[in-house]
Amino acid sequence: DSDYFLGGQMPLDAAAARAAVGDLAARLGRDVMEIAEGIVRIANFIMAGALRRITIERGRDPRDFAMVAQGGGGPIHAVDIARELGIRTVLVPPLPATFSAAGMLVANVRHDDVHSVLSRLDEVEPAALEEDYRRLEAAGRARIADEAPDALEIVLARSADMRYGGQEHTVKVALTGAANIAEIGARFEHEYARLFGHISNGVPIELVSIRVTAEGRLAGPAIDQLGHTARETTAARAARRQVYFAGVAGFVPTPVHYRMALPPGTRLDGPAVIQEYGSTTVLHPGDRLSVESNGVMVIEVGEG
Repeated sequence: DSDYFLGGQMPLDAAAARAAVGDLAARLGRDVMEIAEGIVRIANFIMAGALRRITIERGRDPRDFAMVAQGGGGPIHAVDIARELGIRTVLVPPLPATFSAAGMLVANVRHDDVHSVLSRLDEVEPAALEEDYRRLEAAGRARIADEAPDALEIVLARSADMRYGGQEHTVKVALTGAANIAEIGARFEHEYARLFGHISNGVPIELVSIRVTAEGRLAGPAIDQLGHTARETTAARAARRQVYFAGVAGFVPTPVHYRMALPPGTRLDGPAVIQEYGSTTVLHPGDRLSVESNGVMVIEVGEG
């Protein structure tokens, strides 16, 4: 809605946008809406590719996860991207445009320290490795105590960057307990097999570096509170406008809702548009939305 960007504080020039896309459409001899939809499809394809890199290419199936749609534009594209990846559930938190900023303000304090080793694993001395880990842990604990004296607790986690001899890239392996060379090797092969589907028997394993994460856990706000304080109480009327959906042959009369007027327990069937101050959520035909008690909107992604 060009009149409701930033809650109406910054009007958008829809005519100028249509003229710009129309110029491209004229040069290509295509319909202006077809070109606009193509631009959106390319953007969705690029974002889906980024999600594939952090899921499929790391041995994780995106279909096993829900997707959190955040940022000002995230909820506009979320359902399309989720459908492309086979993700069935999309979560839209309260105030998605400022989700990252809010997270930064309430996040735990964390430090990651790394020490280079670069040695064959079977040549590493366990006692020396344990000493290096304890040195990193002491440094991390001291930093957290200095920066977050009110931390409820300090949690330490060990990991190692490892690879087979002759490889360029490493695999990060989570470790527990004291340094045990046999256990470290077994954990590497388990993680390598999970990521790549095989292990290389007989090839020496290299320990490239060790890491310690120190996290000071703070007393953050309850998610329930965030949801309720974020929701405005101002009543707003639902409207209706023509919205273009590529999969259903063009424009569809679509209800437009204001998020602050959707109480917990609300259920909506797509197509629908949900507007709020810094973002817009789009439901396609076949999608379903419900509002949780903490203000999170849960979208069940349809087949499309």
